[in-house]
Amino acid sequence: MSKGIKEIGELIDGLTLIGEQAKKISKGGIGVDDIAHLVKIAQEFETLKEAFSGLKEAGEEIKDLEQGEIIAIIGKLYEMIKKVEQA
Repeated sequence: MSKGIKEIGELIDGLTLIGEQAKKISKGGIGVDDIAHLVKIAQEFETLKEAFSGLKEAGEEIKDLEQGEIIAIIGKLYEMIKKVEQA
């Protein structure tokens, strides 16, 4: 029986948040107006905490993936890439 992909999904959500804000910060060089992006990251601290607090469990989930879960993860990674591209 699979362990699920909850922690993997939360990790991807956290990486998406960081990726989006990092891309916004890097546009046009770093300046004072980038403080808003850092504030966004701070406001989403719970998302980041959830994302990275379950790294060990995510590793266990990876060892026990089923085909449907792999497809779901690929879909979530694709969504992450699109969000970061559009940021």
